[in-house]
Amino acid sequence: MDIEFEGRVWRKAAQVFGARLQNLVDEGVGSFKRRPGLDDPTRVYAALIGAPGFEALQSAIEAQGIVESSWGGIGFIVVRSHLRTHLRRHLQWQLMQTPDWSDEISDSYFAGDLGL
Repeated sequence: MDIEFEGRVWRKAAQVFGARLQNLVDEGVGSFKRRPGLDDPTRVYAALIGAPGFEALQSAIEAQGIVESSWGGIGFIVVRSHLRTHLRRHLQWQLMQTPDWSDEISDSYFAGDLGL
């Protein structure tokens, strides 16, 4: 996963959607279906996704009761890798529905559909 790209997606979503970002992250977390098996934990850093995205993510995962461990006080949240990918793709899809999307966002989204 391109971590820098993920950060750009979250920051662009926060810029484009403003307060609506919380609703979109809630939708993304709510629509996630965990598959059986192992799924590596990852750290999502506030410095990477920005304060609005971090706050929205922390609120959404706490509301769903799926917090692995929250370290918001020190700047990161532990999120399983499949959920992390699902949220990035959910935000990409939402951005593609606006006039503010970029080729980088759509190229990455469709590459994911093709398994590239």
